[in-house]
Amino acid sequence: MSSLEMIVLATALLIGGDGSITPSETEIRKVIERSIPYIEAQGVSWMETKNCVSCHRTGMMTWSLAAAKRKGFRVSDQLDEWFTWSLESSLETNDQGKLVGAGNKEGLVQLMMTRTLVENTDTRRDSFARFASIIANDQEPDGSWKPGGQLPSQKRSKDETTIVTTMWLALALADSDPGPEAHEVLSRALKQVQSGEPGTSTEWYAVRLLLAHQLHDEQTAAEMVEKLRRQQRDDGGWGWLADERSDALGTGLALYALLQARIDDERIIVPAVRFLVENQQEDGSWPVPGTKEKKRNGIEETATYWGATWAVLALTKSLPAGPNPNSVAAE
Repeated sequence: MSSLEMIVLATALLIGGDGSITPSETEIRKVIERSIPYIEAQGVSWMETKNCVSCHRTGMMTWSLAAAKRKGFRVSDQLDEWFTWSLESSLETNDQGKLVGAGNKEGLVQLMMTRTLVENTDTRRDSFARFASIIANDQEPDGSWKPGGQLPSQKRSKDETTIVTTMWLALALADSDPGPEAHEVLSRALKQVQSGEPGTSTEWYAVRLLLAHQLHDEQTAAEMVEKLRRQQRDDGGWGWLADERSDALGTGLALYALLQARIDDERIIVPAVRFLVENQQEDGSWPVPGTKEKKRNGIEETATYWGATWAVLALTKSLPAGPNPNSVAAE
């Protein structure tokens, strides 16, 4: 092969189907490496100042860091300690004598989704089983679950937030190899999901895709992929609300779901990866507008943290299996 032919081939490999330049693995890894200290520092700060295990921080922190570590990135030696603390704190009782995890079921989902990325001990397996019981036992008669904490105040309808919570909890149960009783819980949840109206948030479509993929519902999965394709903006990203400008939270959610569902259409994937690579800030975060109605018009710290963790989850998912031997993080 001549030098010119090699240049043409290399150029073809770098250009996506939509004409955008495909980010190199080195570029993607640098973005992830830049985010890890931000995710660690802001997550630990929450743990130390709030002493609180919640869906605001700890679950997303441990999930994203564990995913990065699995791909060969250097993360804090305390990750295992943080994960254990999160599991134990979720099973403690609060001032009202109720299990902390019962009021933070969305946070339990994040911890349950991390289990395939960390070392599993008998104690941890017992914790995950107890989480599944907490979720199953708190299901409403109509098959849904009430959203926890401040989630009902988000800038979408409470009905949509309820369905999104229901889909996340159903996904956690489906992903944990449920027994016969959990199958009944899942069946009720799916009936409720299927009876609801399509959402206004990218999260609705992303988690619907994740659930359909987990349950081998190919028709629904294909429909969600098409919805996300149509909602993708010209800059390659998605907003957390489908009709708002692109941000890392919406883009990370959508890209993670597409990659988890094994969608390899470069016309969708390449621009999304490029959006995240090009829009990261120097501190390793991405600015994200608030998801609450009262904070919808300004960049909000918690939403920005969620955006960073989802961006890292998606970008690590886009990398080939195993560490890059040339990466500083793999040394």
